[in-house]
Amino acid sequence: MIPFDNPFAELSKAVGKLNPALVNKLETVEDVKPSAGTAHELNKRNSYARFACVGFRGTVDASFDRIDLNKFMGDPKKQDMSLRSRSKPATSHQAINLMNRKWQLGLKVGDIKLLPVSYDVEGVGLVTIEAVPECLSAFGKFSFYVIPGPDNISDIPLQRDLGLGLYPSGQIAKGQAHILSYPADTTTHNAYLSALFANKPVDEEMATVVSELTGFQWSLNPGDYSLSGAVVTYVGEVRNGWDVIKPNFSRIAIIKLGAACSNFAGELVFYHNPN
Repeated sequence: MIPFDNPFAELSKAVGKLNPALVNKLETVEDVKPSAGTAHELNKRNSYARFACVGFRGTVDASFDRIDLNKFMGDPKKQDMSLRSRSKPATSHQAINLMNRKWQLGLKVGDIKLLPVSYDVEGVGLVTIEAVPECLSAFGKFSFYVIPGPDNISDIPLQRDLGLGLYPSGQIAKGQAHILSYPADTTTHNAYLSALFANKPVDEEMATVVSELTGFQWSLNPGDYSLSGAVVTYVGEVRNGWDVIKPNFSRIAIIKLGAACSNFAGELVFYHNPN
């Protein structure tokens, strides 16, 4: 639910229903006020304003309901009026995106007052959201807490589609080169792999070693199993937090395939040990 997304458009629809001549004619809505103590209160609406329409002179007062923020968020004693976030907003304007994400609202910065966020000694912030008097969609205020901590992933709108997550090369039409890396027994080629270095030119010897390691015939010609345009990107110790740790191996050699390889994309990864 996004009740505050486009209140002007909703009021325009309401005006158009009053008379066919006013369909899509709403031009301005001004002097928005509470209806309490006025004749508009008899219509059992909580607000009124002056409406002007394109093609017509003058303005007319009309009553309508705005959302009461004091009641909209419910009894703070009966629901969790807090959210966790790594960010530390200093004002209500800086906190508005956190609030909209948590409660699926659509309030804009121009809809609310610029108020400071107060923090206690434990770093918990108290945010007050108060509508400006001229806000078309709401009036009143409510408060919530920002508690230090990781953002909740369930609060973030997700497509729930990870797309090419398993294809970091982006070449989903090709197989991922990584799948050729793990069955390889590098024992007889540890010396060669250890002697590789980043940006080493691809040559026939490399094609021969890669062929023996993977069990497929690689060449320097464009096409399937091609090392044409391939680049050695890293040779060295397995990097903690970067590479997948394999207990029996201490070193890693990575060859990034070029576009000339038509059946695989990504990286060939060879774990090995010093000779």
